[in-house]
Amino acid sequence: MPVWKNRTNQILLAVFLLSLVLCVGFWFWNIAWLLFLPALPAFCLQLLLCRVGRWKLLRAVPLVLAAAMAGLGFYYAQQPGFGVGLFGVILLLGAISPAVGAVLAWAVWGFHPLHKRGDIRG
Repeated sequence: MPVWKNRTNQILLAVFLLSLVLCVGFWFWNIAWLLFLPALPAFCLQLLLCRVGRWKLLRAVPLVLAAAMAGLGFYYAQQPGFGVGLFGVILLLGAISPAVGAVLAWAVWGFHPLHKRGDIRG
């Protein structure tokens, strides 16, 4: 069966795209949404890459993007000037939420095989 014919993958892709559009829209409305809203698109993208990705390196893409965003934020936060420093702090804070979403998706992906095998007692 092709990968994109799987109903779960289609739902994850739809939720990812919808939440990404909402994330960008809310970001323009109120920047405070930047602190926790990007976790949902990152979670869906990471879970989709874990389900679809044949290469293990592909699964690290969302976390690498969050790390690059944090690195840029750290660089700009160290620069003189209030505007550039504030931009760096916003980038740093904005990198936390996608990283948390990716880590939560890895936790869900790691828990799924244990639950499927019956290793979880309950």
